[in-house]
Amino acid sequence: MILGKKIIFSEEQIEKIIKMYNDGISMVKIAEQFNCSNKTIGRLLKKENIESRGNRKIFFNEEIFNNIDNAEKAYWIGFITADGYVNEDRGFLSIKLQYSDIKHLKKFTKFIGCSEDNIVIEYHNITGKPLCRICLNSKKLVNSLIRLNIRQNKSTNEHVAPIPNEFIKDYIRGIMDGDGHIDKERIDICNSIEVLTYIKEYLNEKCYVTIGKICNHCNTHRIFICKNRGLVLKHLYYDNCICLDRKYNFIEENYLKFYRV
Repeated sequence: MILGKKIIFSEEQIEKIIKMYNDGISMVKIAEQFNCSNKTIGRLLKKENIESRGNRKIFFNEEIFNNIDNAEKAYWIGFITADGYVNEDRGFLSIKLQYSDIKHLKKFTKFIGCSEDNIVIEYHNITGKPLCRICLNSKKLVNSLIRLNIRQNKSTNEHVAPIPNEFIKDYIRGIMDGDGHIDKERIDICNSIEVLTYIKEYLNEKCYVTIGKICNHCNTHRIFICKNRGLVLKHLYYDNCICLDRKYNFIEENYLKFYRV
């Protein structure tokens, strides 16, 4: 309804406008449908306390982690737990890797639905070595990560995410790729006491491997797997799983090929 030059929307129209905007439709497109200016839509959304998307230049699936219903989602939650940074106040997720792992970051951009052109190349401020980084601004994305127990300032305080049982090995593989080290003698995983206890209990049940106590060294917590480590890697790094290529190649050469007939 129009009263003079002022447009008055019904409650039903307001709900529809908010839903359209939250579904990713631009204010310009919404304004066209309601025969008004995009400024009018902007004022309405502001009045209704709807967070503005601003001038976001990177578009992706903000709701991809709302439901962890496949192995790839579980893997990336594990990887973000290990190697991601969430800023709850400013509403963004950042992942920064060494440049040699840029292919892995490209896998993540494909998974979340944004262009790999959004990967930024930086240099370490001490070593000068090249790094690659992706930064995704989205309150929706951050809120879904918070619901999965991924919080700001999580270093040494990481919490276990509620992952369906069938995808736990993928979740742990993501943590391994981010915070694990594998060589010919042992597996070394660094994380919080809560997460390491969870990993210990799972691997003990699924791989019948006994893991020693959680060690505390230089303000980090670690577990070491020496005996039956091949069984652990065979369970976690199955054929065609999503994983860090350089880590998989090492595991394939030194462990997995011995389990194949």
